[in-house]
Amino acid sequence: MNLRELLGMQPVREPMSEHELLARRLIRQLTLLGYSAYDVWEIMNQVESYALAAQEHPDLFPPNQRPQKTRLTT
Repeated sequence: MNLRELLGMQPVREPMSEHELLARRLIRQLTLLGYSAYDVWEIMNQVESYALAAQEHPDLFPPNQRPQKTRLTT
């Protein structure tokens, strides 16, 4: 046992990143809107697939948010 457990203190939490905070906020909003856990999981799966294929969805991601297309010139 460590001293924190002996004193009944809360464990130290690592601060969350901006992406984790945004994901938690989105999940909370979807839950409050009445979506079930499975629906939230499906929505997050779809959002992840869109984010990983940003080049194929130019209408969802403005040009300043997409990775630059680079060409090697020889």
